[in-house]
Amino acid sequence: MSNFINDNVVIDFDIPSLLQGLFDEAKVADSKNNPEYSGIADSIDVCCKGLVANGVLTQSQWDLICHKYPII
Repeated sequence: MSNFINDNVVIDFDIPSLLQGLFDEAKVADSKNNPEYSGIADSIDVCCKGLVANGVLTQSQWDLICHKYPII
């Protein structure tokens, strides 16, 4: 059971490996109700911003990721 991650949001597009690593870290922190989740979610957001700026992700993909991994 997730504390912060929205499991109802499905990410159905290719994720760069750096971002996938952050997703994995967020999942572990979330499952342990670890306060580090907040920093990881912030890192996900910053990483996505760069990926959108470089054309790797679209704005709508970034929005979807933000809904799945909200900053708390």
